[in-house]
Amino acid sequence: MTPVSGPGDRRLVRLLLPPVGGNGLLRDTVWNAVSNAGMAALGFFVLMLAARLGDAYWCGVAALGLAMSQQLYTLGNFTMQSYQASDVAERRSFGDYVAAKAVSLSAMAAAAAVWIAVASPGPDKTAAFLALLVYQASEAFSNAFFARYQQKGRLDTACRVRFAKTAAFVLVYAGVFAATRRLLPALAAAAAAHAGLFFVLDRPLLRHFGPLRPHAPDRAAFSVLAACAPIAFNSFLLMYVNNGPKFAVDRVLGTEKLAVFSALFVVFFAVSVCSDFLMNPQVVPLADAVRRGDRAGAVRILARPLAAVLALAAAGCAAAAAAGIPFLGWLFGLDLAGNRRILCLLVGGGGLLALYQLSLVVLIVLRKQFWGMAGMGAAAAFVFFAAGPLVRDRGLAGAAWCSLLAVSVLFAVSAGFALFFFLRANWTGRPVYGSIPGNSPDTPTDA
Repeated sequence: MTPVSGPGDRRLVRLLLPPVGGNGLLRDTVWNAVSNAGMAALGFFVLMLAARLGDAYWCGVAALGLAMSQQLYTLGNFTMQSYQASDVAERRSFGDYVAAKAVSLSAMAAAAAVWIAVASPGPDKTAAFLALLVYQASEAFSNAFFARYQQKGRLDTACRVRFAKTAAFVLVYAGVFAATRRLLPALAAAAAAHAGLFFVLDRPLLRHFGPLRPHAPDRAAFSVLAACAPIAFNSFLLMYVNNGPKFAVDRVLGTEKLAVFSALFVVFFAVSVCSDFLMNPQVVPLADAVRRGDRAGAVRILARPLAAVLALAAAGCAAAAAAGIPFLGWLFGLDLAGNRRILCLLVGGGGLLALYQLSLVVLIVLRKQFWGMAGMGAAAAFVFFAAGPLVRDRGLAGAAWCSLLAVSVLFAVSAGFALFFFLRANWTGRPVYGSIPGNSPDTPTDA
């Protein structure tokens, strides 16, 4: 697929795909940090403006829409990015990954229809959810191209494109909301802007990262889905672990209380977002180190983000205890007094979540993603059964404790398996999956 390109397209390509020079790792790290900061800020701005330009009710409506659309994003995205980007030998084509994404997006749409039919969330919450679902579907589809750029050594280009789309969503949302003082038209316009930018930004880049030969889902596409299924299911359950307490707050305490808890919960992902931008540039180097059998090199690659996450978690806890409540209350315009302990619990849980995500990347690169599911079922079951009673008994504090305890289980189990398989990996210079007869890079290993 070779797109037609004009002068405008060529100027855009020069902006998004500048010549390589200098420190490539530094360039990737900086742009990945900017991109991830934008992604994290998007949800924050959606909630903050809903509270400030609307009220606690509309903030709660937006919070539920975000939580449920993020839940279904894990189906649409199917956690293919690290798997696709680390396929440095290109055992599967770009078209195979795009075809696989078409299947996962269809599953996302079907799940959305089922949730609306079963949950009957009401017209306001349904409309907000659908607008945010369009955004999440657009982001999930774009992620196949993000991974392609990263796979070809241009993580900076992937992050430039993602940041531009994120900025467009935020700016359109803020502009329409400020003009109309209505949440739903603002969300719909922002989602449409994000989806439309795929044709503006990604289309001109295809000739530089192709070839893309689109095809209907076939055996190769389904083999990608099968390889990613364990970690995708793991991500779906992880998102439920994160969102289950919010669903319980909305169900038990009401929409306005959900607004308060969501304002506090924004700190939960602060450290994990930092860990993502620190770890993302290391995925391909880590995969190369594993392929070469260079254990010392792999340890050095992992040591940097691990040390940074621990430092960030400690700093976050101190900042939350000192000034978190007045700062968040000022940002959201909500009364958050008396919730300092809840905020500290959420920051601590976010630090454990970041460490869990680092261990999960190790499992993916080692092609042991099946074991990323270990402990997730227990954590999700804990949230399913405990969130409601904890919220009824202890209010918002019960929801915070639910999040902390569930993530503690995830980290302990995943880190244990990551360390076990890292030590057992074949460090003789051959790919790690070659150490187990019958395994291939396209199928998850569980030995």
